[in-house]
Amino acid sequence: MMVIIATIPVLVVGYLFHKKIEAVMEKPLPIALALLIGGLIMIAVEFARPGTRTPRIEHLSWGQAIGIGLAQILAVVFPGTSRSGATIIAGLIGGLSRQAAAEFSFLLAIPAMAAASGYSLLKGAGGMNGQQMMLLLVGTLVSFLVGWAVIALFMEYIRKRTFTPFGIYRIALGVVVLIVMR
Repeated sequence: MMVIIATIPVLVVGYLFHKKIEAVMEKPLPIALALLIGGLIMIAVEFARPGTRTPRIEHLSWGQAIGIGLAQILAVVFPGTSRSGATIIAGLIGGLSRQAAAEFSFLLAIPAMAAASGYSLLKGAGGMNGQQMMLLLVGTLVSFLVGWAVIALFMEYIRKRTFTPFGIYRIALGVVVLIVMR
């Protein structure tokens, strides 16, 4: 139930502002800025080391779930913002352990991505033939299986390490985007 409630804000914002969001989706400056700012926030949160009040996802409070759900809006409104990064960092700030924050983030991804993909599919499905639909289904299945494996590896990684390397990567990529833009 918490996943459903935490997903509602991003669905509402995505639905109400999808035309404006699509207009800025491919502009490099907002993407570069989101990469840089997101990387700095990741490193700052790791440096600050917020206290853990919620070691397991089963102990998640409604306030934490809604706060993490609201963080998804950043990824919708600011292209270049990682949805999972925003929700994991929001979870850490909200007192979740690394593992609990990552688990809830991945659970939130399911309805958010399904809604975004479903909306895009409905917009373009009329022009798809049977072969294209089959390719889409096979691609979806392969993506699901690869995603599952990557999540398992990522969960193992975060049990032992911080998100600082991801922050550094985002900053470096943001700088590269700014350089290429010039």
